[in-house]
Amino acid sequence: MISRRQILQGITAATILGLCRPLWAAKRTSHFLKPGEKLKPGEYVWEPELSPEGPVAILVSLPEQMAHVYRNGIKIGVTTVSTGRKGHRTPTGVFVILQKDKHHHSSIYNNASMPNTQRLTWGGVCLHAGGLPGYPSSHGCVHLPLEFSAKLFDITHLGTSVIVADDASAPADVVHPGIVLSGDADQMIGQELARDRRKKHKAVPPAAGDHPNRVPIASVVVSGADRKSYLLKDGEIVDQKPITIANPDQPLGTHVLVLKTLEGKHPTWSTVSIRHADSTAAVRPTDTRNVLSEDGWLNTGDLAYRVGDTLVIAGRVKDMIIVNGRNVWPQDLEFLADQQPEIRNACAISIPGKQGTELAVLLIECRINNPTVRVNLAKHLHGLIHKEIGIDCIIEMVPRNSIPRTTSGKLARSAMRNDYLNLKEAATEGFRNVKA
Repeated sequence: MISRRQILQGITAATILGLCRPLWAAKRTSHFLKPGEKLKPGEYVWEPELSPEGPVAILVSLPEQMAHVYRNGIKIGVTTVSTGRKGHRTPTGVFVILQKDKHHHSSIYNNASMPNTQRLTWGGVCLHAGGLPGYPSSHGCVHLPLEFSAKLFDITHLGTSVIVADDASAPADVVHPGIVLSGDADQMIGQELARDRRKKHKAVPPAAGDHPNRVPIASVVVSGADRKSYLLKDGEIVDQKPITIANPDQPLGTHVLVLKTLEGKHPTWSTVSIRHADSTAAVRPTDTRNVLSEDGWLNTGDLAYRVGDTLVIAGRVKDMIIVNGRNVWPQDLEFLADQQPEIRNACAISIPGKQGTELAVLLIECRINNPTVRVNLAKHLHGLIHKEIGIDCIIEMVPRNSIPRTTSGKLARSAMRNDYLNLKEAATEGFRNVKA
């Protein structure tokens, strides 16, 4: 059975309400660095005794290439980091730790060691120990010093808040009963507790990598689109209430609130405001209307066909490769390339051919600079694709780090196709054609 404190303890709220700013206290000053003082790559400061207990929040600053660790609203650690490089940019936003694995190895990058991994997205973005050259160098993850990553691993749990931002404030205290929950929050929580007491509970094993005595993770999400606030426990909605937003057409930003204490008449929250690089962009309702049909259907960007009452999804329109009427999956071409030890990265696209046809193109980043080796590799890969998939494919060598990825770490094939066609049209030397 869980208590009211357990329901609220660890609450993380990502809200777009513009109610936070007037209630902020003064920003806390750092206990660690003097004005103008900077850490060298790989350096960190760790002083957990400054706040021995309380909820943990991690703030990663992309411009600073630094991570700040707060416990109960007080900074206990700061470290240099290395985030995603160009084409593999670390996504910004509010995340929670989804998995923990002290001895993780990459399933994407040649079984690379990723000590003290704490997963933030299912697309592969994690916190873990890694290289720290002093600038963004990763494939999208947040690299930490090895010793610091171990210390951080020991104090977090599944559901711990991680904020990745272009710019963000230090936490400040907020005391207000209705800033996240509606005015009848006590009644709302009481109803959930009553339902919980009526259930028969069984012992549940701890989640992988988590502390065996962790309490359920409770979160409140306030949605401007739905005009509702949702109370979640371990990811499941247990209650919801309507909300009202003043000036709903104005972009109000993202605010993260973590519960500090229940002492006193009202809860005390630690709040962080996030400012993204595009946070000043205006809300554009036309963007939503453009993907809706007149009768309300959403254009998802997929191509599909029907077989009786079954809808078969063929693939993303922008990623599909149709050769002689056959749908060739780009992942199949990329898989064959990834099996070659000389190839660092690969991306399959289609380009216009003659008389309305399409041509398959496989763009590869090669680890070897020797021209003879590269030509032989292209010939080998061309023959392998013809044998395994049955199509002729153009093999193009591209410079290292030129294949872009989305913020979630996926190949940005559409962007790569546009870059490739633009460079071809401009007759630059950015690409070298080594067709077999």
